Amino acid sequence: MKTTKNFLCVLFFVLSFIASAQDLTPVVQNVNKAKDVSELIQVRSQLERFIVAQPQQWLASYYLAYVDIQLSFRVPAKEEKWQYLDEADKYLSKLSELKETDKSEIYTLKGFRLYSLIASDPQTNGPKYSGEILSNYETALGINPNNPRAIILSALYKNDMAKFMHQSYNKFQNDVDKAATRILQLLLHRTHFNLLAYKKTQLLLSFYMLFLFEQANQVVHVKKRIIFAK
Repeated sequence: MKTTKNFLCVLFFVLSFIASAQDLTPVVQNVNKAKDVSELIQVRSQLERFIVAQPQQWLASYYLAYVDIQLSFRVPAKEEKWQYLDEADKYLSKLSELKETDKSEIYTLKGFRLYSLIASDPQTNGPKYSGEILSNYETALGINPNNPRAIILSALYKNDMAKFMHQSYNKFQNDVDKAATRILQLLLHRTHFNLLAYKKTQLLLSFYMLFLFEQANQVVHVKKRIIFAK
């Protein structure tokens, strides 16, 4: 089950890119398969070599930043967490200098990185970064309102904030449905499915959303220890 959850969580970020980065596909597959810190470190080295060979390929830097964020959730020491998050920030900053980058995806990943910063030190980083997280997601959605990664991460964070304030985020289910619909559209658009495959995709998507929320609650969710800026 843990392997499935990790695969589906990664799929959420890489789904829309695989077809457009054929040379990177084997490395992306290794990202999907990585189950622990050692495997993530191995794929990180592969991405670094890819960047040296093709420095203008922005997707490699994107994935490297993503892997660093994943590592920050998994290593135990704060110093290690912050080191990986600093590295992720450097690659995200470099992405803005490259041509043909997807700005919506970059801002989405910036928000995810800040989420990990809060998780690493809620009392200090909660008030410091909560507003910036929302700003990154709003910018991402302003560029591409149909970005499913920005939609779901923004919804999860707003829902967590509402719970902390003993309130409710009324648009949560609508956002979830919108993200799920968009993911299914991407699957159907980029693959030639027959009817049976379509039905299997719908089933996969249903399980996918359930696993995603479980993953978010266990790994990303900072719960009520977060002190939000008022």
